[in-house]
Amino acid sequence: GLDGPLRGEAREELLARGQEAAPSVIAALRSTNRSDVHIFESGLNGSILYHLEVLGELGGPEAVAELRAWFNSDYAPDIRAMAARGLGEAGDAESARAIAALLEQRSYEWRKCHFQLLRALTLLNARDELSHVKSALQFAPDEEGSSFQIGLLGEGIQALATFNTPDAWQTISEVANAGSGARKETVERILRDMDKTLPVTAAAPSQNGTP
Repeated sequence: GLDGPLRGEAREELLARGQEAAPSVIAALRSTNRSDVHIFESGLNGSILYHLEVLGELGGPEAVAELRAWFNSDYAPDIRAMAARGLGEAGDAESARAIAALLEQRSYEWRKCHFQLLRALTLLNARDELSHVKSALQFAPDEEGSSFQIGLLGEGIQALATFNTPDAWQTISEVANAGSGARKETVERILRDMDKTLPVTAAAPSQNGTP
């Protein structure tokens, strides 16, 4: 429950101890208030999200087992998504498929959690889950140009560029060119921040077969 500098110092101390600190964090996590764990974005769940995040950074078998338990629970999407992010931080490649499958959930709550799921897949370099990443970057008309879309593009394009396969770059091109000019500019900016550029799309051949 500490805030500000004290909480930051406690976090640094835990991370400095590495995996040996995992049992203490797990004990603290299990003792947190669970009265609102089924309510999305509940203010009472902040401590749970914090401990899940720290567990992921600590890593190790004990942390992964605890994170999997929270990820596979019936708790609210924000809790499960943070557990997924923790599994990504911990390098649990075995969870990649289950994490990616949640990108197909399109409710308001899960849509807002796609950020954490995409970050987990980026951390895991989950190339085999490209189709799910592409699906997450298909936007409804009311999402086009919104801050939500811009943020999700940031996470999704980073994931695809990290995969760094021909199919991933083809998907980046398709996503960039599927919407407005503003969308393409956003994708180009994201790639510039990664010291990368949008691939040049070859011109379509003319009807007589010449370029």
